[in-house]
Amino acid sequence: MMFELPSDFVGDSNIIRLALLVALGLAIIVRSTRGHEWRHPVLRKSRAPPVVSEGYSFLGMLRFFTARDDFCRDAMAATRSGHFSFFCGSHKLIGVSGIDGRRVFYERKELDLEEAYAAFFTSMPGVCGPQELVGDTGLCFSKWSAKVLVQMMRDRALADMLPTLCIDAQGSIGALLATCHDAEYWSVMDPFDDLYRIFHLLTMRAFGPSEVTQSPVLLDKTLSLFTQIEAANPPSRIIFPWLPTIERIKLRSNSQRLYALFSDAIKSRNTDGQRCRDVVQDLLETTGDERAVVSFILVTIFGGLFNGGLHAVYVLVYLACHPKWYEVVRSEVDAVVSSHRASVSQSRSEILAGLKLGEWETLFPMLNLCLRECIRLHLVGTGFRKNVSDRDVQLGTSGEVIPPGAFAVYLVGEAHMDPDVYSEPERWDPGRYLPGRAEDTKQPLSWLGWGHGRHPCLGMRFAKLETAIVGAMFIAMFDYHLVDLDGRGMDTVPAVNRNHHAVSKPDFPIRMRYRTRHSES
Repeated sequence: MMFELPSDFVGDSNIIRLALLVALGLAIIVRSTRGHEWRHPVLRKSRAPPVVSEGYSFLGMLRFFTARDDFCRDAMAATRSGHFSFFCGSHKLIGVSGIDGRRVFYERKELDLEEAYAAFFTSMPGVCGPQELVGDTGLCFSKWSAKVLVQMMRDRALADMLPTLCIDAQGSIGALLATCHDAEYWSVMDPFDDLYRIFHLLTMRAFGPSEVTQSPVLLDKTLSLFTQIEAANPPSRIIFPWLPTIERIKLRSNSQRLYALFSDAIKSRNTDGQRCRDVVQDLLETTGDERAVVSFILVTIFGGLFNGGLHAVYVLVYLACHPKWYEVVRSEVDAVVSSHRASVSQSRSEILAGLKLGEWETLFPMLNLCLRECIRLHLVGTGFRKNVSDRDVQLGTSGEVIPPGAFAVYLVGEAHMDPDVYSEPERWDPGRYLPGRAEDTKQPLSWLGWGHGRHPCLGMRFAKLETAIVGAMFIAMFDYHLVDLDGRGMDTVPAVNRNHHAVSKPDFPIRMRYRTRHSES
């Protein structure tokens, strides 16, 4: 059957428009697929790894965004050293692999994280550029925000925010308890909605303005905007930086709305004369730079919510499908509750809310192992670094280099899913970290969940703390298990889609049935 144009599209002017559209499309593809070699002679003349077969092609670039794990693994297998080169728009990228590649990626000072993420993480809603100066501090935004995070993770700062975090968690757990009419009644929730909202509240409490945490409407609105921004990661911004796509327009609009929401909350303090004692007020008074403070809120909450929050929810989800570990962690929580009980009238959540910072950080080692295993399984995608120096960075003994201005790319799954390090790497098994097995110590840099070297995760203590607080309180107060949308029991968590760019909710929806626990410990 021959293709026919619709009748209303026949006519000289419409034929001309169609021809122009086809020509424009072909020009875009030609520009994307044929122009790299002559525009990037640095790779041809340097000792950069070989350009893989897909490295110049338009489809190859798209595959890096649509099937990143597959693309990187195919590219690693296609070269002798496992290192490879390819292009994304005007950017030249060097894929690194192996222990030597990991060491270079995480430890060399020439490779900058902030410059790389500014170029490739199009969904990051931060406003200040990494090199912009902050107020009168004399520091650029990346160094200033890192300094602030380090200060916030100190014992005194975490201990000061701990009581409020526990109150927030108690209130959220209490709201879930209210849906259980009696001990025999099973309620149903979406853990990646209901539990996720608790972690959003705690993250906002730690790093955001009090005006938002005190308003359920603003909490919902910020979560919705953050979620829309995270979902909008158009590769067109990198491949076609000159092309104004609908996705980019939506991304910019949502980022501006989120910025305005936080900015208005801050401005209201000057209008009504109130001075909320929170981290936002402290930063405003020490810097006088509202733009930098709002940018810090956006970037910090964005990273904490979509990494720490999702991994923490996965801990409870996996426990629901693994009876052995469910009982191990529950026994751990019950032992803490029992040893700290001062009165028979105390609820489990009240007892847990009275724990000190050091107790939260040391009394739940099995729960922490579960978090460690969730991070290993769900930390997918690639990390990025940019060679900001004027010299080549050597890739071990391969004789290959990362040229100046090029971006280094590392597939985290190469380490986390290595069958020579982790037995049955696709299986969730926190026991692999216990003494006697310690699989993550078989090779250097085999577990990368909290960063390494020059780029550790500065918010690690908070991520562990909120996981312990919410996880322990939920396990202490409820019996629960997983079901599908039809109410049928589930004994496995949906498989991880390793081609996602970061930790994400399951591709298939799940639900959690829960009820008040029968027995007191």
